[in-house]
Amino acid sequence: MNRSLSIVGIPRVYVRHKKSQKKGRKRFLYYLQFVHPETGKWKSQALGPGREYAQHMKRQFETAIQEYFVTGRLNLPEKGKAPTLERLTFEELWEHFETHKKSRVRKSTLDAYRMYIRKFQEVMPEIKFPDDADERTAEVYINRRIEDGIKPVTVNSDIRNLKIIFGFGAKRKLIRRNPFEDVESLKEGVKEKRILTYAEVDTLINIAMDSEHVSLRDHQRMAGAIVLGSAGLRRGEVIAARWSDIDLATGRIDIRCSNDFQTKNGRNRVSFITDPEKLDFLKRLKLAGLGLRNGKPFLWNNPRNLSREFKKVARSTGIDCTFKDLRRTFVTWLTEAGENAMTIMKLVGHGSVEVTRDNYLSLGEKAMREAVERAQRFAKGRTSA
Repeated sequence: MNRSLSIVGIPRVYVRHKKSQKKGRKRFLYYLQFVHPETGKWKSQALGPGREYAQHMKRQFETAIQEYFVTGRLNLPEKGKAPTLERLTFEELWEHFETHKKSRVRKSTLDAYRMYIRKFQEVMPEIKFPDDADERTAEVYINRRIEDGIKPVTVNSDIRNLKIIFGFGAKRKLIRRNPFEDVESLKEGVKEKRILTYAEVDTLINIAMDSEHVSLRDHQRMAGAIVLGSAGLRRGEVIAARWSDIDLATGRIDIRCSNDFQTKNGRNRVSFITDPEKLDFLKRLKLAGLGLRNGKPFLWNNPRNLSREFKKVARSTGIDCTFKDLRRTFVTWLTEAGENAMTIMKLVGHGSVEVTRDNYLSLGEKAMREAVERAQRFAKGRTSA
């Protein structure tokens, strides 16, 4: 800093960072550094991690110093005492949040955040400013959502995202409190995991191709997505797949990370389609010209749209399942065939064997019946001996 500016004494905000208690994670701590107009000495005042708060304090100091040169009275904000901030509107809070998140999350995620804050304003029209919301407000919001017939899983999604948005404002001292900070998630009904049979998977593929039974934007692409989903691919992996990743001669599927796509664990892997009928079906899709222009046969812009289209197919067949159930079915088939957890982990791209074992390894009814029959035969044999 140029010390010739000491006569003017304009305060400046400098960014300093240090490692927090969480290993490897850094945070920024802000402070004001300025020349005191009365003593002519350099002064500094720590402000904490809030950038917007630091900028606000800077304006307070600049105003106080300018008034000193006019009136001769110096009234600097006291050290450690936060001045009263102007009440932010929801739109202003969103602008701060959007600026902070824009370079950190995808546009679709940012749009989802925007939807949650709008939904809050729609459900709670009496709350004109974020500062008006408190713990009671959060409770009323949740009750109104439940009275509207919204499922607990959706309300819990509201709670999580609103907690992030209001928490951002409270942490940076844009608002006084985070009304959702201590709100606990609602208890959700446990949905039974659906394991499909081979015939049911074929039925889903056939119905997806039948325009008379179900109305879809693209029947061929939906059927092809079901084929890849039954090979253990996630929704995002299906959407990111290219024809160059699928060897239609051997059935090998390469799931690769790229500039615009990352697998869940950040690693490349392979899977396989060994059913000749399904491989022939994919060959027909390629010959039909799907994705030849850009090499990508599936053009959904996000996984939610794929799930929405799949639900139409499932309802038309009368099979109660989700797209993720295709992946769970693939794991169950491998389990019932006697494959070890390490092989299954590699095929489905889990980060550890524990994830595979705890969340996906579930035996179907047939396997459990066979296990009981084996136990009974063993018990009978031991009794007769």
